[in-house]
Amino acid sequence: MDRQETGEMLEFLHKVGVLVHVRSAIELYKRVVLNPQWLVDNLALVLEAGRSGSRPLPDHGRLCDSGLASRALLESLWGRDDADFLIAFMTAGMLFCPVVTNNGPEYLVSSMMTAERNIDLSNFESG
Repeated sequence: MDRQETGEMLEFLHKVGVLVHVRSAIELYKRVVLNPQWLVDNLALVLEAGRSGSRPLPDHGRLCDSGLASRALLESLWGRDDADFLIAFMTAGMLFCPVVTNNGPEYLVSSMMTAERNIDLSNFESG
């Protein structure tokens, strides 16, 4: 099987939901997810951490109060090895929005935005 055939096979299996292979960014292109439920489970870890009363994690309160997840929080949930890929995947899928704050780079978890949360959008770039 040559490179083109491999690419066509990955594209087909992605379209039918057998695996996940995203070509939009190099961080995503290099990795094939054979178990799509793994992605759902990892997003669920962030959402669960954002609920009050979940286990203590770095920057847990910030996630609960403002919907912002720090790199330290994400690495504690996902492990250092998977964090780069999952951050890139969540950002590409518009589930996360990167923002630079006084605390450094963080990620706004879009599904945690509610009318009750007071989120300062002054650090977001339009685009």
